[in-house]
Amino acid sequence: MGASSPCCLALDAVGTVLYPHPPAAAVYHEVGRRYGATLALEETAERLRRAFQQQEAIDLAGTLTTNEQREYQRWRTIVHQVFRELDEPVREQCFEVLFAHFARPDAWRIYDDAQLLLAGAEQRAVPVVLASNFDARLRRICDGLGLLRLLTGCVISSEVGFRKPHRRFFDAVVQACGCERPEVLYVGDSYVNDFQGATQAGLAAVLVDRRTQRSRSLPPAKPLQLPTGGSAPDCLDQTGLTGSRSRGPTPPASQRMFGVKGQPEPPTVRSLTALLECLH
Repeated sequence: MGASSPCCLALDAVGTVLYPHPPAAAVYHEVGRRYGATLALEETAERLRRAFQQQEAIDLAGTLTTNEQREYQRWRTIVHQVFRELDEPVREQCFEVLFAHFARPDAWRIYDDAQLLLAGAEQRAVPVVLASNFDARLRRICDGLGLLRLLTGCVISSEVGFRKPHRRFFDAVVQACGCERPEVLYVGDSYVNDFQGATQAGLAAVLVDRRTQRSRSLPPAKPLQLPTGGSAPDCLDQTGLTGSRSRGPTPPASQRMFGVKGQPEPPTVRSLTALLECLH
């Protein structure tokens, strides 16, 4: 690799490499219907979004410490909030079914562009670490999807003891990568958890924005040049996938959710394949 290439790629999991299929809201709606809930799909989706945001806000307002029990309780609370009209024993049944469902590899898919990026990294002998706010289920998912053989490591918040955006989580990422901090390129879909957390810990970072178009349809416009550290805005401006300095992309949902204002516009790609040219 050249001097401008990353020593290691660190990729967020859900929303960056993986996505639930069918969508999470649809699964919640079907399980709720099976157990007597009468919510419309749209209301189920909205309740799920709000309950998830509430748990994120609780963690960000606290110490960001976590473990397997905390992650189990997080999702238990979310399910109980979504189906709050149901009796408690029925809500508990819904939770057990949903927690088990999302532990199954066949409940997940790998984004097309993530597969291309992983294959390109393997061809170029660039290590890849998966780094996620998740629990032990992630290893089973990755194993079932054939991801583990492509990964140098898997950093999971419940095992580290801290959730993103805590610095201790990114310390574990750097250790798994075996590189200096500025040599790690961290890629994720959350402004607060991924971009802000990584850059404040000294890693280079890029956001992927999947909200407007399918990433598989957006090839890189120009070769990228990765700088030696920081958030890599200049190299990604060359791709034509980021917004201009005066007219940037809509802030990610996490940035809007937590009221992040006055922050530098993060380098943003709509396709992970745009990062292939970084891997010399």
